[in-house]
Amino acid sequence: MDEQVAKMIVDRLDRQESKIDQMASAITSLARVEERMANGATRMDALARSVEGIESRLHELEKMRWKVAGALVLAGVVSGSASALALQYLPHLIAYAGATA
Repeated sequence: MDEQVAKMIVDRLDRQESKIDQMASAITSLARVEERMANGATRMDALARSVEGIESRLHELEKMRWKVAGALVLAGVVSGSASALALQYLPHLIAYAGATA
């Protein structure tokens, strides 16, 4: 009977050792997952900062675009006014040039 008790104790200890090994493996896996998550969070923070910088530059470019568009419209208006003025006085200029020639 002592042998049976000893065998039961040994079997029970083997099962416990096996379970402890499984738990150690699971804890190691969890630690790896946690490390990957921490690295992922760090990368996400860096990407967020990068996107914020790009958004800021884009906003500045959009403001510049509207300034350029306004300048082009103003140049067109001034040019159109000068052209209209020139066309209005062109016959007089031609007549004056012909009279002085």
